[in-house]
Amino acid sequence: MRLLITTQVVDIHDPILGFFHDWILEFSTRFDRIDVICLKEGVHTFPAHVHVHSLGKEKGKGRFTYTIRFFIYFFRFFIFSHTDFVLYHMGAVYNILGAPFFFLRKIRRTSFYWWKTHGHINMWGRIAGKLVDRVYTASDGSFPLPYTHKYVVGHGISITNHDGMSGGISEPLSIIVVGRISPAKHVEIAIASAQLLREKGIAFKMQFVGAAVDPEYMRTMEALVQEYTLSETVAFIGTMDHGALTHAYTKCDFLLHPSTTGGIDKVVLEAMQNGVFPIALTATYAQLIPSHCCVPSLDPAEFVGAIERVRRLTDTERKIMREEMRATVIQNHSLATLTTRIFGDMTE
Repeated sequence: MRLLITTQVVDIHDPILGFFHDWILEFSTRFDRIDVICLKEGVHTFPAHVHVHSLGKEKGKGRFTYTIRFFIYFFRFFIFSHTDFVLYHMGAVYNILGAPFFFLRKIRRTSFYWWKTHGHINMWGRIAGKLVDRVYTASDGSFPLPYTHKYVVGHGISITNHDGMSGGISEPLSIIVVGRISPAKHVEIAIASAQLLREKGIAFKMQFVGAAVDPEYMRTMEALVQEYTLSETVAFIGTMDHGALTHAYTKCDFLLHPSTTGGIDKVVLEAMQNGVFPIALTATYAQLIPSHCCVPSLDPAEFVGAIERVRRLTDTERKIMREEMRATVIQNHSLATLTTRIFGDMTE
């Protein structure tokens, strides 16, 4: 069986899409050949039957070259080779460019799938969703359109080994905030929570991991840290690749997630499987995270209150919560079962 994938970046060190390297490795255990068309190619370590074809962004190529190369590659694998499945990863532009091939799919007996997780779907996304046989997403909120061909299958989280979950927490507390430094992520709520923690005499260290995609907003957040005189306890450390972030989770107690972008964010699941308590909004995460960790609104006092609730638990209670969080991720969101959840037994 042969699989054709389109994605933005293939690079194990990419701070945003580095995780997708593991996805391709997992898919490679079920397919005889995989061809990956990507906008930008970086470092990867795949078996011999996985072939990466770049549109050339890493070499400074422009959109005209991207488009020509896309059609050359797609034509080669769709027409001259029998591709059983096409999987578009995230970007709607590939679905639209691939539309001519989609309308020939029945002749070639090829299924077109789209993996899309984004709380807001624009006009192009709505069009792209019509140009596939199935849309796969992590939760209802991750693709909030009532398409009959939408399938909610959870995320694909790489499960790391742990000798056993403990019930202890650090002193001072170790808190992490992961995501773009942008207004949509409500970084100011996390900073205000840090100020409240200090006022309550709770010792902590807080680090923000993520790219500053909005320079003006980043300057405002840095000024807020200075205004609260939190520079000794709050740090913006930039991006981390997937491996470094996984290691960072193992040293943290809490993940603050004051995001209102819609669907379930994979960083919450990654934190959970590493035993980190995620503090997040009830509206999105009530069915996923422990009730102690849910907050009803973007009120810093609510976030601090959730931290205090978890701190008041016994080591035994926290250990049980950590084990339950990890079990939830393994059961419903493990990368090891993602191939089956998307492709079923059709690749057997």
